[in-house]
Amino acid sequence: LVVGLVELKCLPFLIDQFPRMTVSPELSCVRDLVTSAKKPALVTVPVVGTLHEIATKMVDNDHGAFPVVSHDKKQSLVGIVSRSTLLAVLNLCIHQLAATGTSNLVIQDPDPQLAPFEIASLAQITAMTSQSHKVLAQQVFDLVLHNKELYNRKWLNLSFYLNKSVFSVPETMSVKRAHTLVWSMGLRHVVVVDRLGTAKGVLTRKDLLPDAVDAMTRHRSSQDVIVV
Repeated sequence: LVVGLVELKCLPFLIDQFPRMTVSPELSCVRDLVTSAKKPALVTVPVVGTLHEIATKMVDNDHGAFPVVSHDKKQSLVGIVSRSTLLAVLNLCIHQLAATGTSNLVIQDPDPQLAPFEIASLAQITAMTSQSHKVLAQQVFDLVLHNKELYNRKWLNLSFYLNKSVFSVPETMSVKRAHTLVWSMGLRHVVVVDRLGTAKGVLTRKDLLPDAVDAMTRHRSSQDVIVV
């Protein structure tokens, strides 16, 4: 029954071992997977950003989660935040601003070290997600995107709402080792980072399916032509 449902719904179900392939997954690194031409460009959100900036990224991309990067030139990975959490926080900010003109989530200074910040209760955040996500999202995005001047001056600190324990792997890790990690830990995705900790891509179960890995390794092999 389980196998039938996996095939019917096309779920990215990983097996414990790779089948025989043209090129061994031990010889390929995860950087090749996340920089593949078929892979969408990485979309991140800053740990401190304007309401308009965050809403725009959510409108332009339908990802279920976004890597969160530091608010500096290094853009080091600091965690990951789900789409539903971002939507709930944005919605709460807008409701508070509309009702009182202020919000305990919004900061005036983009430097998180200088700006005072209050944490909204999880109960408040959860209550804002009671509506259908699609309906709620459209209402929030319409308000934010049509008031660019106002919401470009409202900064949001995501430090208290992101998951800081996100799994990350170095871009030089072999595909085989990454597959073992994701399969054994039951992960949905891991963030790929370079030696400086900068996010380079998100590796999902779908990327680690044998067909996807085999297609990528064969494509890379065809490009590795030695010119004499």
